[in-house]
Amino acid sequence: MAAPRSADLRSVLTDRDLLPHILAHLEDGQFIRQLSSDIRAAYDAQAGSLRAKAHKDDDIHKQELSVRGILSRGCRPSTVFVEAHRPLLEHQQRAGIRLLRPFADVSRLTPLPTTELSLDSAVLAADTAAGLLAGSFPALEALRLAHKPGADTGLASALMQLLGTAASVYVASEGAEGSEGAGPAAQGPLLPGLTTLELNLAESSIALFQSLGPALAAALRGATQLCRLRLDFSVGLQPALEPLRTLTGLRSLSIGNTLPDFACALGASLTALTRLACGIRTRRLPSAVLQTLTGLVELTIEGATIDVTDLASLSSLTQLECEALCAPSPMPAPAPEVAAVATPGSVFAWPLPPGLAFCKLECQAPGELPLVTPSPSAGTVEWDVCLSLQPNRHYDADGALLPVAEAMLHRAATFLSRSAADTLCLAVEAESPVALKPVGGEAEAGPGRPSHTGWLQALAGLPLSTLRLKGLALAYQDFDVLSGLSDVENLEIVAPASYPSAALPRLARLPVLSYLALDCSCWVGGERGHALRLREPPEARGALLSLCSDDRWADALVEVVLRYSAQTLPREITSKLRAARKALRAELRRMGLDPDRLQMRPYDE
Repeated sequence: MAAPRSADLRSVLTDRDLLPHILAHLEDGQFIRQLSSDIRAAYDAQAGSLRAKAHKDDDIHKQELSVRGILSRGCRPSTVFVEAHRPLLEHQQRAGIRLLRPFADVSRLTPLPTTELSLDSAVLAADTAAGLLAGSFPALEALRLAHKPGADTGLASALMQLLGTAASVYVASEGAEGSEGAGPAAQGPLLPGLTTLELNLAESSIALFQSLGPALAAALRGATQLCRLRLDFSVGLQPALEPLRTLTGLRSLSIGNTLPDFACALGASLTALTRLACGIRTRRLPSAVLQTLTGLVELTIEGATIDVTDLASLSSLTQLECEALCAPSPMPAPAPEVAAVATPGSVFAWPLPPGLAFCKLECQAPGELPLVTPSPSAGTVEWDVCLSLQPNRHYDADGALLPVAEAMLHRAATFLSRSAADTLCLAVEAESPVALKPVGGEAEAGPGRPSHTGWLQALAGLPLSTLRLKGLALAYQDFDVLSGLSDVENLEIVAPASYPSAALPRLARLPVLSYLALDCSCWVGGERGHALRLREPPEARGALLSLCSDDRWADALVEVVLRYSAQTLPREITSKLRAARKALRAELRRMGLDPDRLQMRPYDE
């Protein structure tokens, strides 16, 4: 068969109808831009998004010309990303303005259809940025700002122009003496179609501590056109409350840490709200908070435990994420039909909201999980639950599981089996520096002893799609139980962990397994006061090869990933671990098997 002529190939790659289908099957479709100018023009004309970047060492003139070239070839993106990275604020603003100008020049002739823009907030804080941005993207509906503190006054002024708000703005010091001054005169919004605004802190952990400043809060006052707002700030001071209460058009609100009283006040004012995400660090969420949010469809409250009876007020709820659920105190008498459910303690069945389809519990104490049941009209629920084991409460000073904790785990599994679960992602995590031994300690992990099987067997009746075990010392008999969990697609055994490598081939019995993560940091050890050494179990490589070459996996797409802690292990140790992985992959290749089945990644990837 004759090779296709270059002219034929060019005609295929420049065809307006064919090109989107070709690009859909390429990992990196951008490489075809380099084949010819015709192909580059065809590619750019159909691109739905455009990223304009200027990193620290980039030539801004070349980057600006590149953006102009792409736009001149007919690119009319619906989504634009503008990234200007410079160490000094003034330089960053100049670079960002230059990257915006090509868009403004095009829009002067024919307005761009761009509806979404991501931008560094420092660029928007420049004096002329608001007008330039509005002229560049007159159809903008969503503005996402990567924010770093330091230019809040300029940013507040720009937001007031874009949103058409006018308020008294507190001019933060930023190196000069602060003062109270008037903001820009009231006028119509430069972007009347802007309905989504996000201020995303570059370092998400800062959201726990960085408060929303009065200037930024005041800039939002009266912006009733906003339907979706995300503020990665701690929001709990009175100057921030009053402006946010005026945003009566909000349907979705995401903020950092806040206080129960603040959430109550917002709920009372923002009656159109259907989605709320925030952090409220409290042992038990006051009932009044949810009673003001009865229209919610999606609720995420990080750090808070919710009384299961308070869910009754959220009749429209479909998604719930929180720290944990708990039963009310004091408990009522148990219902007769559930009085015989596993001990300890009496139980009572609590109804879930009728439309609830997803529930995530991030740090659930197993003994406090209440028994929940669907309402008669409800469907099944997807659960994502982390059962957290804490020192003294669930295991002793020697690192052995307490008998009462084993009963709690069994009880939690029983309750989850009656929760109308469609699928269940379950994590059992011990917050211990060493792998947690079973009840009775090491003596109960030997041959013929129960090890952790007492509570692991209770998982057999659950529709488990994912099981994550963190901080457990597992034995052969535990692997026999794990290999019988026929619904498990993803299984993770993560540090701190210990397990017999020779038991790994038993996991090939799992019929639908597609992802297996195994800790290999446990292969590293050393006596106190001596350097760490790699102590790879002698049977580990043979067991891994046996697992990866099992005939039951012949036609299955299963990925086995060895995980290690790159932050705590010396480089020479991680180099030896990678060398072991390389040798194993080479052996798989010699066996005629796909070496990519076996991977190795640090935990922070």
